[in-house]
Amino acid sequence: SDVYKRQILPSPYWPLIRGIVASRGGVPVEVPFWDRLGQPGFDPEAAIARAITDRSVALYLNSPNNPTGRLLSDDLAAALARLAARHDLWVLGDEAYEDLVYADEAPPPLWTRADLQGRIVTTHTFSKSYGIAGARVGYTHGPHDLMKAVRGVQTFQVYCAPKPMQIAAARALREAGGWVRQAREAYAQAARRAAAALGQPVPEGSTFLFFDAAPAFEPGEDLLAFLTRVLETTGVLLTPGVSSGADYPTHVRLCFTSVPPEDLDRALALLAPIFGRA
Repeated sequence: SDVYKRQILPSPYWPLIRGIVASRGGVPVEVPFWDRLGQPGFDPEAAIARAITDRSVALYLNSPNNPTGRLLSDDLAAALARLAARHDLWVLGDEAYEDLVYADEAPPPLWTRADLQGRIVTTHTFSKSYGIAGARVGYTHGPHDLMKAVRGVQTFQVYCAPKPMQIAAARALREAGGWVRQAREAYAQAARRAAAALGQPVPEGSTFLFFDAAPAFEPGEDLLAFLTRVLETTGVLLTPGVSSGADYPTHVRLCFTSVPPEDLDRALALLAPIFGRA
């Protein structure tokens, strides 16, 4: 039965993926991972390995990661590929931010790796790199036999994306490379400004900062009360960290690309004193 099929979600993760797994009868297994990378004593390969059982069927990987902006290094990607092969796991590649990498040297996308061929199914979206989130268009590719099942599920879940949006997306793929490069540079500048204003590391990619807000809590305040206070005093809406994993009850996510640069600067100026950066 699908109810016993465990899918490993390195956390923090894209907020919707846990519910998507559960809605298909899977068991989401959270593994604190992305925010631990590089910390003394943390072994990322061992952390994932400990979560694997004989009922594990898939490993979800989203690099650059929403919400931390972290990237999988080439060596770590190779280690996870070996784990997947050893335990016969599917790899679910989420490439929403594939084109939004700000690091000087980006590792190759997971779906291009030879050691993952035959076991990775990858989804891309036009919402991020191409800025057409309202179109609700993306595409998925993977091994031929698996894609037969994917097409069957899609038919009875969403049927198809609106044809005009598919045509627009296809044109974006052919002609919008210059726009993507400009957007990537603009987003990189926004990332640097947001990180500097709030005293956080500059993300390697994606469109978010993710950090522990507990030092900014007032006495007796929990995360919901803090988020409410921030919204009422600054007009800025932050995402609660628990939507990206149970291990993040005091974290928040800030999107630095959802408003024009001048609005971002105003928002950061209002947020900075709350986080002790006045």
